[in-house]
Amino acid sequence: RGGGGDGEGGGEGGLVGGAAFEGECWPGVSSWVDFLQPRAQQWWAQLYSGAGEGRPRRWPSWLHAWNDMNEPSVFSGAELTLPRDALHVVQGAPAPSPSSVEVEHRLVHNLYGALQAAATFAGLSARAGLPSGGERPFLLSRSFFVGSQRHGAVWTGDNTASWDQLRLSVQMVLALGVSGLPFAGADVGGFFGTPPPELLLRWYQSASHLPFFRSHAHVDSPRREPWLLPQPHAAHALEALRERQRLLPFWYTLCWDAASGALPSAEGLPLVRPLWLGSGGGGSPPASPAGAGKPVPRSALLLADTAFTVGADLLVFPVATKGASNVEVPLPVHGCGGAPCEWFSVSSGARLRGGFWHSEPVGLGSMPRYQRGGSILPRRERVRRSALLAVWDPISLHAALDAAGHAAGRLYLDDGVTARLPAALHEHQQSGGLLEAARAGAATAPESELEGAPPQHAARSAGVGVGALLLFNVTCEEKRSAQSTDGGGGGHVVRCILSSRPTRPLALGESVGPLPASVYVERVLLRGLSPLVVDQSTRLADWLPSSLAPGSGKRPTASVGGAAPRPLGGKVEATPHGLLLERLHLPCDEAWDIEVPGAVLDG
Repeated sequence: RGGGGDGEGGGEGGLVGGAAFEGECWPGVSSWVDFLQPRAQQWWAQLYSGAGEGRPRRWPSWLHAWNDMNEPSVFSGAELTLPRDALHVVQGAPAPSPSSVEVEHRLVHNLYGALQAAATFAGLSARAGLPSGGERPFLLSRSFFVGSQRHGAVWTGDNTASWDQLRLSVQMVLALGVSGLPFAGADVGGFFGTPPPELLLRWYQSASHLPFFRSHAHVDSPRREPWLLPQPHAAHALEALRERQRLLPFWYTLCWDAASGALPSAEGLPLVRPLWLGSGGGGSPPASPAGAGKPVPRSALLLADTAFTVGADLLVFPVATKGASNVEVPLPVHGCGGAPCEWFSVSSGARLRGGFWHSEPVGLGSMPRYQRGGSILPRRERVRRSALLAVWDPISLHAALDAAGHAAGRLYLDDGVTARLPAALHEHQQSGGLLEAARAGAATAPESELEGAPPQHAARSAGVGVGALLLFNVTCEEKRSAQSTDGGGGGHVVRCILSSRPTRPLALGESVGPLPASVYVERVLLRGLSPLVVDQSTRLADWLPSSLAPGSGKRPTASVGGAAPRPLGGKVEATPHGLLLERLHLPCDEAWDIEVPGAVLDG
């Protein structure tokens, strides 16, 4: 409500001492909910859950929420928000209850949007019946504060179509991540202004590797849809969207690790990270190998504020300069378990030493990306019309072997919609009774809410109670060190085993069912591994000899569920990116091992 006026906003239009505050916003003359009052939070939450007197219907579970203008934004305010001396009531019922305390807005401004988001999330959660069923809520909020990461995504607000703001968008998302708000993004193409085709394309390429990804613009700005771009920009933007969908299993696993606490080393870490985070260490730069660029000092990683890694294993270097044809990328050397880091170029497959600058040409369709040696990235190569249509599609694994021939990775799988919260988060939402108050009566809300639901709603709900965490590992043991028998470059002849071990995370409870048969590993790329060629006439199907005599070797084998090893079916191919195993059918619900008995680990 309005304050009495102290020279910092009192007497502003519509503000009368002791009365409800009124100001201008999109609807016209408006008042604002006082979210510092628990009763106001409960009232707001019940608007979504359907609980409370006179609210027989709840929001359908497929409809989600966007809290906008919630700083709060007041168009008629001197500072475009509530006056600093506007009064909030906290710690109980509205005044004059003796349990109430009045505080000025200047003291609680940052809490306003965060409390609105908390109340919204509580209502959406009660509607869905968290933590054991229904469709999980999605919430986007423009205003946020400490703790907002528990409730949903945030974005950087109204930006402008410019190269400077493209760079700034990455910097802001990285800053939000290390501040504890990992699910963040920026308006692709800028909210205001008209981005030229090159800028909009580069923005799509960059933003497709940030956690929250969408285009959004002012009503008077030109539309930002990628198909409205001229060619070849439209085709390149489409490829960025497709690559985003291919990498969703990797993104999903990062989100699970960050939120569930299942991986202690990842708990609390942002989804996208500046290069200096996780690249600790000091000492002298490594010795420069032939063909390497200049050493990268630690200060360069601190200053590289538009480059980042997705998780720890995918380094992204956005092209954020108009007309760029070549970029210099600093590759971190530390953060790989004590050994110098190696990186594999996603575009060329080249193995690169960490600790040096790498020069890479960039055409319109390319943006430098590098996979960390020692990592395994899960992907889906089949691109669908929506991510939900692909949720039980087959999986591909891109394993990048480190210098010792090792790699490890994780994959979390579930149906993509079922509302399961990690136990600690669920307990937090119940604190203070906010979730329980929102739930009151929600359980009896009519199921007629499904009227108007998308026709695929039943299919989307069919996977309730399904989930698994898969652990992948590659281990190679050296057989001998020699030149390849065809006179090529040197390397180590190794025997490699790729293993998968599925688990059922405790947070999912005991009622989880088997994974659908449609989800399996269909493709494995082993970066840094190449076939041992006996002579130029050797067919690829025979390329794995246990000795140097042609035809004396055997193909890779697979052992599933503890059964005896059998020759691996499918197709084996040598590519510039590594050894590719295709047309596989390895179940995600059972343990399995693939043995590659003889290959060359590139040195």
